[in-house]
Formats: sequence, C-alpha cells, structure tokens
Amino acid sequence: QFVSGGIHSEITLSAMSILCSLSMQVTRHAFDPKLISGGLVPPQIETIGEGVMVGFEVLSTLYSGGEMSFPLSKIQIASAHIIISSITAMLVGLKPVIYLHEDDAARNTSYSIRNDIIEALTTSTVVGKVIAFLASSPISLNLIKSKSSVKELSQVMDTVSHYRRHNASKNATYGGWSRFVTPKRASQKVREKS
Repeated sequence: QFVSGGIHSEITLSAMSILCSLSMQVTRHAFDPKLISGGLVPPQIETIGEGVMVGFEVLSTLYSGGEMSFPLSKIQIASAHIIISSITAMLVGLKPVIYLHEDDAARNTSYSIRNDIIEALTTSTVVGKVIAFLASSPISLNLIKSKSSVKELSQVMDTVSHYRRHNASKNATYGGWSRFVTPKRASQKVREKS
C-alpha cells in the first residue's frame, strides 16, 4: 500500500527503514539457531526479498513520462538512499547464506531471491535509469556547486582588485603598508608643519 504514496511519503520512508534494518540483519537471523530449528529462515528471507522488490517499484516512481525527477525533499532523498541501501545489504547478506547455510531450503530461497534482485537490476530499464541517475547525481551536483563557487570567488576577486586600485592613489605615501598606518591626528599634523 505504501507504494501508492511513492517516494514522497513518510510512510514509505518508515517502511523502507524497517526493511533496510531487516536486510542488514539477514545473515545474522539466517544463522540464528532458534530460527533454524523452527524452520523460519526461508519464510523470513522471502519476506525481506519481497520488500526489496517493492523497493524497486518505489524507486521507479522517480521516472515518469520519459523524464527523471530528482528527489528534492529530505524525505525523497532519504527514501531513495534507504532503498538502495536495502538492496545492497540484501545482496551482501544473502551471499553467506547461499554458500554456508546448512539448510537446503534456506540456501535455495536465498539463491532465488538474489537472482530475482539481480534480474530486476539488469532487466528493468526504468530501475536501471533511476539507479544510474542517482549514482551520477552527486557528481553533477558537485560540479554545479563548484562552478557557482568559482563564479562567486571571481566576483570577490574583482571587488578586491577594484578596491585596491581605488585606494592606491590615496595611500601612495606608504604603499602596501598604508592599511597598517593609523591616520594622524590634527595635533600631529600641526607639529610636523612647525
């Protein structure tokens, strides 16, 4: 249900935060003796895997009508980050389960979920475009930021050079040291003339 709110919803952010927490703990829970003895490992991995697949749907809401929309609010940015973190954590967490778990059902479920995630990443054009866009956005934003800071720095330097040219004629007596020389008082000027 939270997919309908898309990446713009606080509910989405909350649900994806829980999913990310579960994804980060998938290896620990898969090797928990209590869960193994109860046969709960495969259903738990399936549930988390389905949540990750929902995360792909939520990410795809950034792409609509052939245009990519950059997440602008803090909620959108946090949601995109947490979804990508969940995907990454799930892929990393499933690897030891696939190779080391004693239960065939847990290994097979993990293998299947991993393949579904990889398939979604490689075959969905929309998800691929969104992830590529989000991956390159920090570079683009940094270039824009550095370009604007160069422009601001240039304006500051122009102002300083104008100020120096303007004040050079006033302070020809002391040159570059004129800013350190305090102006003379009227009583000092009178003494110099006498």
